[in-house]
Amino acid sequence: MSAASYYSVPGASAAAAAPSTRFTPADFRYNGRVALALLPCLLTVAIIGGASVLSCLTVGAMVVYLMDALQYREGAFTCAWLTLACTDVAFIVSLLTSSDAPVMLQICMIFAMIFLSVLTGMWASLQFKWLQMQYPAAAIYFERCVLTASLPLAAVIHCLGFATFVPYSEVPYYLAIVLLALYYLLGRPLMSSFYNMKAGPAALGGGPAVGSEAVVQTRADGALMAGLVVCLPVATYAAVHWIVLTFPLHLYSVLLLAGSMPLCLALLPGGMWWLAPAMPAPVNAGGGGSGSATGDGPSYGSTPYIATPSRGLAGFLRKTILAGALLVALVGFEGRVVFHGFGQYIQLPPPWNWLAVTFALFGCAVVLLLHLTGALGATVDVTVAGSFLLLCTTAGSLAAGVPFAWLPAPLLAACGLSLFYESRSLREYMVFVVGAFLTCVWFMRHHYWFLDIMVSGMRLHTICKLAVAALVPALTVPGLVIARVNAHIVGGLLVMQAVLLCIMEERLYAAGNADGAPEPMYPGYLVLATSLGGLAAARLLTGRGRLSPLVSWLLHSLYGAKAAILIIPEGNLITAAALLLGATIAPYFFYGPSWLHNTP
Repeated sequence: MSAASYYSVPGASAAAAAPSTRFTPADFRYNGRVALALLPCLLTVAIIGGASVLSCLTVGAMVVYLMDALQYREGAFTCAWLTLACTDVAFIVSLLTSSDAPVMLQICMIFAMIFLSVLTGMWASLQFKWLQMQYPAAAIYFERCVLTASLPLAAVIHCLGFATFVPYSEVPYYLAIVLLALYYLLGRPLMSSFYNMKAGPAALGGGPAVGSEAVVQTRADGALMAGLVVCLPVATYAAVHWIVLTFPLHLYSVLLLAGSMPLCLALLPGGMWWLAPAMPAPVNAGGGGSGSATGDGPSYGSTPYIATPSRGLAGFLRKTILAGALLVALVGFEGRVVFHGFGQYIQLPPPWNWLAVTFALFGCAVVLLLHLTGALGATVDVTVAGSFLLLCTTAGSLAAGVPFAWLPAPLLAACGLSLFYESRSLREYMVFVVGAFLTCVWFMRHHYWFLDIMVSGMRLHTICKLAVAALVPALTVPGLVIARVNAHIVGGLLVMQAVLLCIMEERLYAAGNADGAPEPMYPGYLVLATSLGGLAAARLLTGRGRLSPLVSWLLHSLYGAKAAILIIPEGNLITAAALLLGATIAPYFFYGPSWLHNTP
């Protein structure tokens, strides 16, 4: 995105360009997204650098705040950059005098700190309107640097941060979750905060025109960020386990990471936007309505000409990536999760256990792939796919040792799901819910219900009851959302599920991290994954009008507070953190429009 593209419409004369300026000073829209990327990096640097770095950041932030409150804008701008420069010096001195890390690692950390300071300074500079008005080209350049470089820099520094706080073997999984979240926030197309939609020619629908120059990231930027998200967790895992990488367990783990990351990007709305060809003409900014110039899949957010590719060469490439990633991820999932993590629950002897599990997993994956590519119901009959799904369910049930008395339950779930896919009737979906619920009840009752042990002061029997209760909203809500049932019912079920998850995860994670515990009972990256997944679902449903502000506020408070158990597992901090976070973010939900209410 060139700076010149903001100032005039192509082909316009200099005299006519003045009223058609594409640049307008405005508030920077993406402070929340950038803060989630850069503030954890600053915290990591402060922990590594010690008290001197933390003191520089704290005192400097206070001075900048006071000068800004006293209307000394230029002074606040200067103090912000001086604070970051002093922080750099303090970090370098602390690293060289007290660290015993290898020289190359120290050099890399110093350069990472310098880049972090520069990006943070650019981000701070974008908050000053006077800089935007006096130096518009600098504002455009700063915005582009901040939105495109925050993800790569955060990926590097987060590696150091995770290696400081969690076991090395778990770093790739934490990194994968964080990178997916950052790509969701910064890797998809974002319209410039300073783009003036009212200037220039009108679009076909009569509304304001949005040209391709409105997007901050180029397609090369999107492809590079996607490549980093896909490759860095795999490279980190290979580096950590290099000596034993040829063992089957680690090979399966590499395959799981290598397949799941591109799979998530392919499934994410707008995740592979950089595959779609650029639109040659401006389009209507009405959000993908009749004025949209693209028919290549659904539009994304406020940039309607950016789409998830579904046709042509771009659509073929996306479907190929989706199919290949799904295949690789399933192979890794079968070896790393199913047989390594849950092998004791598989009752069939070898080789029948491998055959049954492979047929069940890959058969269900084929049906899912047909749905994702649009072939199911168009070129493939739904009844045939439903019959195939029944066979896969039978194979999986036999492998798990489901007795014949309970075998109708999973088959009932498969039948209900097949019927619901074709009819979209809530009655058929309830058949699926009942069958899946009974299957899960059998699993919990058969493997855990009889154990009389305490988990962080709570009986395992009670945790099983909570898990069964949490299954009700987990199974019911997707069908209710598709059937457009009353939003209050959906919101109540989601809040109930969030509360139950908070209680269970707090107990399970604390038990695995207590003194003398042999190994984690519930990995921390699962806590992080469920928290981010809950926040993403809450924001998505809120943006589509499926949740009320009250329910959205409760969900953001609970899922955000749930991450507090990662800091002090035995502290029982969820209740206090939820109250504090809820009181802090309440104005965003109850007073005026908020970025949380925008469709992501």
